[in-house]
Amino acid sequence: LAQRAYIVAAGPNYSHADGAVAAFREAGGHVETRYLTSEEVISLKLKADLLWACYHPSYNSSSGIFGRAMQLSKHVIVRQGSYLERIAEHLQYPVKACPFGKAEVGALLLSDFLDRANGRQPRRDIGAVCKQLSVNKLKSDLRNHGESP
Repeated sequence: LAQRAYIVAAGPNYSHADGAVAAFREAGGHVETRYLTSEEVISLKLKADLLWACYHPSYNSSSGIFGRAMQLSKHVIVRQGSYLERIAEHLQYPVKACPFGKAEVGALLLSDFLDRANGRQPRRDIGAVCKQLSVNKLKSDLRNHGESP
């Protein structure tokens, strides 16, 4: 896959996985084992065609990567059966779902994505939808606490 795409993994958690990092690099991936600046993170996400949000099952929560993928209208892979998959379905945001720990399925999903360069694009208005949902929730929360929105 690294011969067909520039694949990046970034974050301080990778500093404890020397064997995995070495294997990833040997396979052609790029790893940053440090905290990235906000500017670096945004730059990577803006340049990316696909974002990976297939988190460990113990982390079944919303995600900055997934949220940013929606805001930027990027394709995203999430964990099959996760809250993120359900949120995407509810918002009609197209995602690919991968069972956690199934590297061969993840590789097939990535390969399929690369093969379909002109495939279905994410909804372009999802950022506005998310903003409106957030504003409405904030107004509702304020009203429920007796405050004026």
